[in-house]
Amino acid sequence: MYSWIPMLTVVVAAVFAVCTASSEVVAQNKDIGEPRPILARYWDQPFMPGGSTLIGSYTSIIRHSPGDFVAFNNSIDGSLDGGLVMWTGKDNHTFDEVGVVFRHELIDDVFGPDGELYAKRRLTRPFIDWHPDAGYVGIVHVCADYGPIDGRVYPAMVTSQTGKAGTWTYHGKLKGEIWDEFGDESGKPRWADGGGFYYQHDKPATLDRAQPLNNRYLFFSNQYAGEGSIALLYSNDGKQWYFHRNDAGKIVNLIPMFAGRIMIFPHIIRLGDQGWAMFLSEKWPPIAIYRLASRDGLNWEPFGEQPEIVKPDDLMIKNVNGWYDDETGLLHGYLSVWAKQADGEFNYSKFHSTTRDYVEKPKD
Repeated sequence: MYSWIPMLTVVVAAVFAVCTASSEVVAQNKDIGEPRPILARYWDQPFMPGGSTLIGSYTSIIRHSPGDFVAFNNSIDGSLDGGLVMWTGKDNHTFDEVGVVFRHELIDDVFGPDGELYAKRRLTRPFIDWHPDAGYVGIVHVCADYGPIDGRVYPAMVTSQTGKAGTWTYHGKLKGEIWDEFGDESGKPRWADGGGFYYQHDKPATLDRAQPLNNRYLFFSNQYAGEGSIALLYSNDGKQWYFHRNDAGKIVNLIPMFAGRIMIFPHIIRLGDQGWAMFLSEKWPPIAIYRLASRDGLNWEPFGEQPEIVKPDDLMIKNVNGWYDDETGLLHGYLSVWAKQADGEFNYSKFHSTTRDYVEKPKD
């Protein structure tokens, strides 16, 4: 059931159109009021404003050791000086911005209609993982401006040993089956949001097609198996990527219960040895956010009664990112809400809550 705490007075928020520049969005939403708690099922409390100092919609959080956290998201700045932003913190919700560590100008395979390198190329939707031996390994999504002139974003790989500016290498758009079927010349481009990337350094360097989750690189993304779908891609070397397919050779849709629906902004979180969690937003602008659960990462079902979060009448919600703390067993949720900041600016604030309800299906 829903948790509850008294709510603050707010004024009505206007809905804005997708892919609109930040200044135009603020102008259209000039009546957005102060943020307030947002109700949610199966969480310890409502999602609370001010629960995280991170700003932005898509965030990866990494703990190196107690008191040593790093986070990444993409900048709002769409110029060649913008890019991948690094944050550091002493816990999983209080961060200081380091700044852009990988600049858009390093993207060298996003072209315009004339075949020339596109001047306003950029990245969005980063999913960054880390291993003490390999450093940072991640997938970002590159596009020609935002909204993209060709209506699509495409995954590409980046790496860095330290994460600092000047140390990142851009490895280009993912190749293999994803490129053959959905690359620039495929005729079937997709706007795919990505959903989660995992670098498993200790897995064998040989390809395992029988057990896709046993590969070194795992990448969950939406739309490749059709509207309202989530697909799993895997790779043993980060260079050639393969889809998890059924016996008939078709790309497996991990969430067939949502087939044909507009499900966007997925985020898949590995819960240690407890299984997996997935969050999905419905429609644009989102009207609700759903959670699914899986023991094995391949077979999924809704986690109890869903949706988990329903859009309030007076605020705009976007997506949920998650971070699992294997020391406490807590799943931390970060809800992106278009809200007013302390300095009067408008941006996607990170509302925060925690839960241990992620293993057994809850009783409604």
